[in-house]
Amino acid sequence: MNETNSETWKIGDKSRGTRVKYNELRNNPVPMKEKRRLREVRQSEGYNPSFWTHKHYSCVWPYWNKGEQVISIFKLWGKTLIAIRAKFGSSISSYFLFLRFLMLLNLASLILTTGFIILPTILLSKTEHNHSSLAPCGNSSAFPNHTLPGRLLDVFTGEGFMQDTFLFYGHYGDVVGFDNAFSVRLSYLLTPFVFLLICSLLLLQRTVKGITQRRVRSRHYRTSISSKVFSGWDFCVRETGTSVLKQKRFSNDIKSDLAEEHWYMLTTQQSLGVKVRIFALRVFLNGIILALMAGGFYFIYLATGVSQGYQKRSDDPILSLMTQYLVPVVISLVLLILPYSFMLLVKFEGLSPSAEITLTLVRCVFLRLGTLGIFLFSLGQTILCVGGTKAPCEICGYNMQFQCWETSVGQEFYKLSMFHFLELLAEFLFLKLPRSFLCSTCTMSPKDYFKNRP
Repeated sequence: MNETNSETWKIGDKSRGTRVKYNELRNNPVPMKEKRRLREVRQSEGYNPSFWTHKHYSCVWPYWNKGEQVISIFKLWGKTLIAIRAKFGSSISSYFLFLRFLMLLNLASLILTTGFIILPTILLSKTEHNHSSLAPCGNSSAFPNHTLPGRLLDVFTGEGFMQDTFLFYGHYGDVVGFDNAFSVRLSYLLTPFVFLLICSLLLLQRTVKGITQRRVRSRHYRTSISSKVFSGWDFCVRETGTSVLKQKRFSNDIKSDLAEEHWYMLTTQQSLGVKVRIFALRVFLNGIILALMAGGFYFIYLATGVSQGYQKRSDDPILSLMTQYLVPVVISLVLLILPYSFMLLVKFEGLSPSAEITLTLVRCVFLRLGTLGIFLFSLGQTILCVGGTKAPCEICGYNMQFQCWETSVGQEFYKLSMFHFLELLAEFLFLKLPRSFLCSTCTMSPKDYFKNRP
């Protein structure tokens, strides 16, 4: 038997083992003695294994796995995401994974901005800022002296002493250092492009990974429910908490698979008239959704115009603060009401459960991008005279009411961020914290409490 195998592995003057890699030799269905002989023949014929042979690879691989385990410890919300996936399914957990990915992108943007703009400005800038009024087209950083209430209002509006901080464009001058090898203006231009390049590479990586897994995750290549029921449990799970999460995840996966199969069975039994009626209903509902989006965008456009028109003419600081925060309030209301409308209307479109979640998330993403686009267009129309009268912008190229228009745009985004922070703080203090306190102290629901009252 060994002689037969030896003859089959020899072809011509050289054995077949000399023309295969080490990993292929290991997978060959021949006895171990024959594999040793073929490896010796390989080495005697002049084959010099590189550094990354199986021996070295097997030595490095445990350290690589250990490094991945150490890195996984520092992943944000790892255990929380596992619990979310177990309780609510993979579709909901993918949304929170996407939010974590966006937060990491924001962290990368913070590192790039701090390293290439803020720190060089601090280290290289040796001249003090001139707070006097400049030419009509200059970057005016002048601000009046306020009292303590006025400075407190400046914290919320980004004006006054706040506009001469590192948050806004008007603070930075033409700083040059390292023998004229570094320029803040060039850094302002290149840093966003580097960030966009990083985002594009990460997006390309995720897209390629999704394309390769799309075919595997399709319905025809999905693991059958019977396979999950009879061989899907991991018997290596011993801890109670881990096993409970595993059971919930296993149950939710089976429920989602059954719901998908039920929807597929119903769609295959539909007649042509039913399909036409469902298609017409989808067109009608999508028209309603587009109308809701257009209405929300129009309200944001009107609020931006009103805010920019009245905040410069108001002498009352409280009224000026209210008009400046009109746009954040309208945007928050739009982003609060319309997603619930999307969740309600998608139920009538006759889609699969996974398609409903995906379509709702896509609509919410486009809604947020649309609000940002309309807000920027409205600011550009007011500050840069885009699509409007060109008279205020003939001298400087922008509206002369906005000295250093880049700072004005930054102040608008600062107010959006400040209002979002205040909104989250109020939600935590007045909704989540009392609810958590009631849920932790009260063991009986309000319905059971009023039912059991004498």
